[in-house]
Amino acid sequence: MPNYINEPPILQNPMMSPRWLPTIIGWLILLFSVLLILQACIVEQRAEEDERAIEKGSTRRFVLMVLSLVIYVALFEAMGAVFCGILATLVLFVAHPVRTWWVYSLAFLFPIVVTLLFVEVMNVPLPIMPLGF
Repeated sequence: MPNYINEPPILQNPMMSPRWLPTIIGWLILLFSVLLILQACIVEQRAEEDERAIEKGSTRRFVLMVLSLVIYVALFEAMGAVFCGILATLVLFVAHPVRTWWVYSLAFLFPIVVTLLFVEVMNVPLPIMPLGF
């Protein structure tokens, strides 16, 4: 936990710590990722048509998804959470075949709502606007 986030005395119990839930979620994501990798390596793919079959995406989609992650991580401090989130979400929407115009409005709505929830409700100090504004 960063030093600039003050922890109230009531949160001295480790189960009440702000880092408890993200730690549990992080370990669960890691566990499920390893299980999915093992399933892909172990389960035999049948030649017949299966509605559960996962089709491999294009290289362009993979590159755009990685680019979205790099944009978000590299420009978060400089651009702020809202603008960086909007840009990364737009790149993700371009990577996937999103063809309806109203879905692109969610690329603007979600980063604004999520940032305001973190800043106003959870009191997490996030850079909201770009540096210099």
